[in-house]
Amino acid sequence: MPEPPENPITEEKRVLGKSLFWEEQLSSDNTVACGACHRHETGSADSRAGVHPGMDRIFDTDDCIFVSPGVQRRNAPGEPILDEIFGYDVQVTESSRLALVK
Repeated sequence: MPEPPENPITEEKRVLGKSLFWEEQLSSDNTVACGACHRHETGSADSRAGVHPGMDRIFDTDDCIFVSPGVQRRNAPGEPILDEIFGYDVQVTESSRLALVK
């Protein structure tokens, strides 16, 4: 990948990026680092399979969401956040969705 001349790669940026990639405190529940799921041997993709039953809470219906498992949303004190679709279940964020419906 070409390096932009206005933003060259430095050793400090490389070390910061690696540190952030393995930092668990960046997840919504402080337990999962990006590197825990996005493995080099899978092309840096999250190869875990997951399914959420969707709004109707019934598996194998049209609104099921097939994605990587994700984590439960939490607020700053660490309390679970009620979500319109996921309730208190593990949430799948927009950035990790592979497909929205069957």
